[in-house]
Amino acid sequence: MGTPGWLSPEQYEGRDVTSASDVFAWASPVVFAATGAGPFGQATEESVAYRTVHAAHWQA
Repeated sequence: MGTPGWLSPEQYEGRDVTSASDVFAWASPVVFAATGAGPFGQATEESVAYRTVHAAHWQA
C-alpha cells in the first residue's frame, strides 16, 4: 500500500522489500524536488505502475 508513482517496483510486484526499496523511496522525492515532476510522470495509476515496473529508463 502506498502512493502510485512513489512505490518501488518490488512493492508493485508483491516481492520482498529490500534496501533497494529504501533507495527508491529516497530517490523519488529527490527527482521531484529537482525536476518538479515525479520520476515516472503523470498518468493513470495503472500507467504509472506499469512504467515503474517495466521501464527502467522511462522518459517523459
